[in-house]
Amino acid sequence: MTNTNMLDLLLLQKKDIWEHEDWIVPLSVALEGVTSEQAAWIPAGGGNSIWQLVHHINYYNHELLCHMQNIDPGPRADNNDQTFEITDETDQNGEWQHTLQETRRLATAIELELTKWDEVKLQEMRPAGDQTWGQAIARWLPHDAYHAGQIVLIRRLQGSWRI
Repeated sequence: MTNTNMLDLLLLQKKDIWEHEDWIVPLSVALEGVTSEQAAWIPAGGGNSIWQLVHHINYYNHELLCHMQNIDPGPRADNNDQTFEITDETDQNGEWQHTLQETRRLATAIELELTKWDEVKLQEMRPAGDQTWGQAIARWLPHDAYHAGQIVLIRRLQGSWRI
């Protein structure tokens, strides 16, 4: 039996949340085959569209990746609600496909960045000084899983999800 360290567990969780379908539907699977029309659809009772959820996921994943790479992520949203805002969901210029490409790029880049780290890095305090990198990553991972579940629910409401 091999020893499993914190980094191994975080990478395993990252794979499960992004691409490996086992206990939960990973984000990449939840988004598979979603058209721009389905992505822009808002449930009758209100809430967010798939597109808005993915925009929100991309915002926070971009911010995390930049912090991991010690790069300024740019201007912050004034509040969490702004991270869901999309100016145009008509997809006249293939914006939905661009949004999905960015989601994939961020997921791959975060995983790649994590593979460069070691246990020592995970124990370092983040620049904000509020928690270690290991704690921050462990708290971030469920975020994508949570929203993947919301996306599956929206797709079920649309009738666009496998049953």
